[in-house]
Amino acid sequence: MIRSDINGVMWSMTVECFASPLILASFLAYKRYGARPLLVLCAVLFSLSWWGAYVHLLGGVTNLAPLYAFVVGVLLHFAPRPERLRQFLVGGTVAAIVPFFVCGLRKQTALTILGETLAQAR
Repeated sequence: MIRSDINGVMWSMTVECFASPLILASFLAYKRYGARPLLVLCAVLFSLSWWGAYVHLLGGVTNLAPLYAFVVGVLLHFAPRPERLRQFLVGGTVAAIVPFFVCGLRKQTALTILGETLAQAR
């Protein structure tokens, strides 16, 4: 899973292998310190997602720009669940699908990855 030249879409598996320790560290950091360090980490990783040397750090066609999305996932795991969620489920789903498709049809840049992350995090 570290070599992304086997199959074109394997680049995402390389990033996921790279992100596994980040996910575990984020989980432990949240348990110990709360959300603040993860929010700072998201800001740092998002600001790095615009820098080409960081984005292609692993070589090949790998793209580290969406690395902050894994930290967002950990934050969402610990987010409180609203009690009235079912009432907004359909509208929220439609509101999430539209930007997800719009971003998915465009070239993958730091801005479109942010749109995909926000749409998935709805």
